[in-house]
Amino acid sequence: MFIYYFAHIPQPFAPLGDVFGNHPDLWVSRCVFEACQDAESPEPGGGLGAYPTTVSVGPVSRREGSSTVSIRVESGVAGVPFAHLEADLEIGEVGPSQTQLTLRGSYRAPRSSLDPPSGGVRHRRAEAIAKGIVERIASRLTSPGAVGLAGLHGPR
Repeated sequence: MFIYYFAHIPQPFAPLGDVFGNHPDLWVSRCVFEACQDAESPEPGGGLGAYPTTVSVGPVSRREGSSTVSIRVESGVAGVPFAHLEADLEIGEVGPSQTQLTLRGSYRAPRSSLDPPSGGVRHRRAEAIAKGIVERIASRLTSPGAVGLAGLHGPR
């Protein structure tokens, strides 16, 4: 299934792009875990706190006015609406003081839950997770002191 979510950030691209490209492997996975934990699971064995098994973050690819990082999420945990998610997170300049953060990718549902009646609910939960990932990353990028790794680790 295809998944897409974006958010506009009312700030110029340059400083956000710098923070986005500053070791995303150290902080993007935490945003993914937290977004998954926030999604309430109606599936047996799921419940609050369902989370992915592994999150891999690829290297940053930079072009004029944008930066992209690939993520791969694998999960064998009941309650997460996907067994496999591959997506690109892209931050790009929209205007002089406007930046867009986009998650674009696809996911595969767990084998045990391929029944059509719950497919719509599962997709809405996957969309909620995508929204949570984008909003957490946008918040991380715009939080005070987010310049450099010290700001990216912030309060836990």
